[in-house]
Amino acid sequence: MLKKYYLIPSYVLFLCFGIFSPAYANLTFQLDTLFNVGNDNGNGVFTLSNATNEVIYIQAEVLQIQVENGKIKKIPLTRENFPIWDLAVNPSQIRLLPGEIRDVATRYLCQSNCDRSRDLVYQVRFTPVAAPDQSDEQNVALAFGMAPYYIIPAKESVIDYDWDYDAENQVVKVNNKSNTLLKVEFDNCSSTKDSRNCRALYHVLAGRLLEIELPEGVRGRNVQVSVVNHDQRYEDEFTL
Repeated sequence: MLKKYYLIPSYVLFLCFGIFSPAYANLTFQLDTLFNVGNDNGNGVFTLSNATNEVIYIQAEVLQIQVENGKIKKIPLTRENFPIWDLAVNPSQIRLLPGEIRDVATRYLCQSNCDRSRDLVYQVRFTPVAAPDQSDEQNVALAFGMAPYYIIPAKESVIDYDWDYDAENQVVKVNNKSNTLLKVEFDNCSSTKDSRNCRALYHVLAGRLLEIELPEGVRGRNVQVSVVNHDQRYEDEFTL
């Protein structure tokens, strides 16, 4: 019977793993990362794995990510806008056998006159789909989709950001005016007994204005903060 898969976005994925029973978990696949950075040529790899006892069929598609006025705009790459395609995944249709681990290549398509003055940002959406030979059947199953970010970094990083900390409400505002991604880590492990929840990491895209409410385990005095770019050639450390 046809399995109609209901996609659950990646931003709620980790919550779902803690809530749903193992009966649902056996319909998921695994991904090595939810945030990937391409090499100097803009190419990279995602690794998918199937730890279940069922064959899983997955469709991959690319979305361009733009930041406008500090907010994220997503543009799916479809047949209608083929001329703007500059990133491809191979294969885009994936059949994962039980226990199989498989690489999916991402390739930057631009060959000349490529603008790498700023980060190029994408999401690669991996969506479970029904098997090709089950189109006439009616069974319904729950499965998890994932949409990791993929970054092709600027050729030269120019770092510029504003920082504001509201100690009373434990809220941090980061305005990333750089041409590249910033990774912001908060560490309060030296003053808490809960070593599982005393760190938090946020990715702030170029041009992004991000407001961060510090998680409970990170709050307090003398929180250590580290701000780095994608390859950690730039690093800034301070204390809240």
